[in-house]
Amino acid sequence: MTINITHLKAFHAVASEGGFSKAARALRVSQPTLSQQVRGLEDRYRVRLLERRGQGVETTEFGDELLALTAQIFSGVDAAEKILQGGRDTVTGHLRLGAVGPQKVVQLMSAFRERYPDPNLNLMTTGNPDLYRALRDREIDIAIVAELPDENEFHAIVVTDEPVVAMAANGHPFSKNKQTTLKELAGQPLVLRDSGMMIRRIVEGALDDAGLRISNYMEADGWHTHHEMVAAGLGVAILTTADAGDDPRFTKIPITDIALSNPDWMICLKSRIRIPIVRAFFDIAAEVVAERRDAINT
Repeated sequence: MTINITHLKAFHAVASEGGFSKAARALRVSQPTLSQQVRGLEDRYRVRLLERRGQGVETTEFGDELLALTAQIFSGVDAAEKILQGGRDTVTGHLRLGAVGPQKVVQLMSAFRERYPDPNLNLMTTGNPDLYRALRDREIDIAIVAELPDENEFHAIVVTDEPVVAMAANGHPFSKNKQTTLKELAGQPLVLRDSGMMIRRIVEGALDDAGLRISNYMEADGWHTHHEMVAAGLGVAILTTADAGDDPRFTKIPITDIALSNPDWMICLKSRIRIPIVRAFFDIAAEVVAERRDAINT
């Protein structure tokens, strides 16, 4: 019994989008047609794959198992198409990017778009664990992360290695300092990122190595919240210059007794670096990194 790929694609779209209307728009077919295709798949194999829930749908136990397989199937089809397109020596298609925050990747996107204006770019922002999962599930092609989980699994290059500084609101007494030390910072009320963030582990590791402890601190689970807490004068932040940004509300203060930095890695699955659009983005990133290095050294 040969499976109907059109029906399988219809199921995958509905299950992935969580409803018939979104899936119909994505596939550019009518909802009745899509509903008929999914019903045809269910009837042929005498299984229930989807259950309607209000305006959306949920997968059944059979549907969950099938969705895991269709995700691999259609991701492979997408990768094959990208490789075949690359046989024309052109960079085309759709590149899906992921990063913890947009500030990590927008410069690279701009440089890529200047060289290759045709491809469509999509950016997802989320935490490192979700980015690793999205890469492994082939939901995204490339991610910029603060930690390299497994060098054998991913192709990787360092794209930034930003120094760590202190940051205080302009009206905060600490903002008058021209420089500071870890010991001084340990005695301040601090605003820290949540414990899952690499910058938090870097800061705590440096404090532990210096035999210092902090007792007065607040946590923020996102960069926007983090910055607003600092702006309100709730404490001093310790973060990279890139994450500090150029917000005029803040003063950045160098930490002079230790050189801390937080590298960011650009990674993809090793099997996907052969895809032309992925390889082209890595090449552009390497050029941008080299230009930054040359600018610092001149």
